[in-house]
Amino acid sequence: EKQIVIARRSGRVMARYHVTANGNARLDARFAVELNFGMQAGHTPDERFVEVDGSKPSDRRLGATAEHAGVSTVRVSDTWRKVAATIKTSTPAVLWRYPVETQSRMVTGNERLFQAVGLELGWDLALAPGDVFTVNLDLTVEILA
Repeated sequence: EKQIVIARRSGRVMARYHVTANGNARLDARFAVELNFGMQAGHTPDERFVEVDGSKPSDRRLGATAEHAGVSTVRVSDTWRKVAATIKTSTPAVLWRYPVETQSRMVTGNERLFQAVGLELGWDLALAPGDVFTVNLDLTVEILA
């Protein structure tokens, strides 16, 4: 079950997810939420970058592929366009981040074009019958000064 609340005039979206182990068997599964942010120039770490739990990873480019464990906050910033999006989760997650790209065939060969940064937050579940896993995500978009 998913519930979404959009706060008027605040640039904030809140999502609550409930996963219930229906039936008579234990539920062992990975639950994940994927978010894609259409940002340009995935390979300019000085202007467009990712922060994980308030720290800048060694490869902070939007176009980088990485995995981070125990994540509570992810921030995607574009200082050139002066915008940032912050995702907070109520339960620490594994974060997988990766570039979303298109590929075009050119006269000179194939060209990969960065389209967005993909963020996937995941949780490994081990639920007994009737148990419920609940997680809240809070997304805030802000204009940078």
